[in-house]
Amino acid sequence: MTNDWKHARLSSVLMEIIDYRGKAPPKTEDGVRLITARNVRFGRLDLTHVEYIDETKYESWMNRGRPCGTDVLFTTEAPLANACMFPAQGKFAVGQRIITLRPEPSKLDSNYLLNLLLSPLGQELVQRRATGTTAKGIKSKEFAKIEIPVPPLEEQLRIGSILSSWDRALETVEALIANARAQK
Repeated sequence: MTNDWKHARLSSVLMEIIDYRGKAPPKTEDGVRLITARNVRFGRLDLTHVEYIDETKYESWMNRGRPCGTDVLFTTEAPLANACMFPAQGKFAVGQRIITLRPEPSKLDSNYLLNLLLSPLGQELVQRRATGTTAKGIKSKEFAKIEIPVPPLEEQLRIGSILSSWDRALETVEALIANARAQK
């Protein structure tokens, strides 16, 4: 790290932590798509598992805050420490065991935050504050205390861009491998 990198508590570089833990959403057969901890994978959103909340309950359910396309979704337990970006398009509700992280744009880039949380360092920082024996979890108040390395914003943007490019390349290779296996 260069000398201009700082360390900061997440609470000081996030605008908001929207916490829906501990509150089970009222599920229905159709309505607004619900993102649950089952959908939040390590670095990606997997929408193959489908659940909904009633359209008329959406406003009251999302009263703690509505995520947007620059927010990071983070699982707080079962599984702990999976993260992905919130979809840039579409209407979604967020289920329990997920917190939504909204970076302060002048201090922290979303892509940098996502990649940091998924890195071995980020995973270790989360594990240090997690509690539980059978199923480890982390409370949002403890999560907010995590200290992370924070380079200058321009460097964060470059890091996030490079890592996102690598992620896209890996997804392409994985899709080609899957296609080759299917053809075989």
